[in-house]
Amino acid sequence: MPSSQREPANEAVEREIAVMLVGFRWTATPHGLLPQDLLYLLGRYSEIVGDTTRKQGGIPIHFSEDGVTAVFGFEVGAKEASRQALAAAAQVDRRLGALGDRLKQELGCATDFAIYLHTGLAAVGETGDNATRTLTVVGKTINVARQLAAQHNNLESARIVLSEAVTIAASLDTRAAKWCEIALPNDERLKVTSIAGAKMRLQTEPVIAA
Repeated sequence: MPSSQREPANEAVEREIAVMLVGFRWTATPHGLLPQDLLYLLGRYSEIVGDTTRKQGGIPIHFSEDGVTAVFGFEVGAKEASRQALAAAAQVDRRLGALGDRLKQELGCATDFAIYLHTGLAAVGETGDNATRTLTVVGKTINVARQLAAQHNNLESARIVLSEAVTIAASLDTRAAKWCEIALPNDERLKVTSIAGAKMRLQTEPVIAA
């Protein structure tokens, strides 16, 4: 169909979603990485995050040099969305860790990453013109996930960090969790913990470990 005859973009709807934000931290060799080397690394890391996200029922919505943002909950409820995000985070952690070990031997560069999870309401729809449409998710939930990632240095370098909202939505046993708070705009506070530190358990599933 010619672009001039395309239907208007879908109207936005409000949904309860889970967000997984995978942040990349590139540490180059002493001589630095060539741009094409960085693109190669970025491609390999992004492929793993995107593939894992889709296999767990989510959709990657944003790729950049700094990381990948993925969303779960387009066809399931809040509890299942959060569990999908947790499962994806555990798999991404394992797969990126293995990739990093291999690339360090091949290219001599050390690449680190961290995974952040949050859940809540967001507006979901399409943006773009008649030629190109992009799935877009906006709202406080996405903004809070980005705030969480931005304050990673205050979280003792935990590999998988999740908000209290995720633990509640996914019915995690958090009795052993070690909590801390990050400051949000408008004097709000967000309670967060990590999977590795908490040794948390789904009520009907085995322990989730990083």
